[in-house]
Amino acid sequence: MGIFVVKKKRAGLFVVCTLVLGAVFLSPGVRMVFQSGNRNLPVYSVEREDNTIALTFNCAWGDEDIQSVLEALDKYNAKATFFLVGQWAEKYPQSAKAIADKGHELGGHSYDHKDYSKLTKQQLEEDITKTIKAIEEATDARIKVFRAPSGSYNDDAVAAIEKSGCVPVQWSVDTIDYGGADCESIFRRATEKTAAGDIILMHTGTDNTAAALPRILDSLGGKFRFSKVSDLLLTENFYVDNAGKMRKNSPSVR
Repeated sequence: MGIFVVKKKRAGLFVVCTLVLGAVFLSPGVRMVFQSGNRNLPVYSVEREDNTIALTFNCAWGDEDIQSVLEALDKYNAKATFFLVGQWAEKYPQSAKAIADKGHELGGHSYDHKDYSKLTKQQLEEDITKTIKAIEEATDARIKVFRAPSGSYNDDAVAAIEKSGCVPVQWSVDTIDYGGADCESIFRRATEKTAAGDIILMHTGTDNTAAALPRILDSLGGKFRFSKVSDLLLTENFYVDNAGKMRKNSPSVR
């Protein structure tokens, strides 16, 4: 997957015009990484007009609640994306496979949750490759999306993820469902400000995420359609703005 970066040099006028118009020329399969303060951004949310959202789970801790989470998703006919740490997939291959077998999407979340902003380019590429291999060997699933551990990334991390063939993905709604968070707080953060195109972050292996999930699905399901992250993303004629939102180019831009 290629990366197109607007750089500051003699192209200053072009950059200004690009920001004002909010569009760039892109070929299918080539993604623009927006530079904000010389920083490359992953996708945080997507411009959607069809009330589609993506529910995502980071899997880095235990697997004791996986069955409950899958049952809740089944009950509401909702598909989600699970970002697996490579070691988690190796430790809990049956749970990883159960997620894939239910038709949910699997994404990478590093091999052992190291801070991606502190790794060298070589270390990043090795970690991402090792992560994808661990997940794919455990599940036979193909990895298309990748999320940096703790949301920590830099230009090298974004570039390394894209070099692997994956789309770097963050989130726009954080439920903060760990650290003993109670069900009511998780529910409120998951639902009160969610809008079309949002990517919601949750975790497995927590105290109350599985317990809060049915109520969240019931509330959001009355307003939105749940989608895998890769199905939420735009695939052509788009750009990523300075907030990490993937947006459509105007119809006149081809």
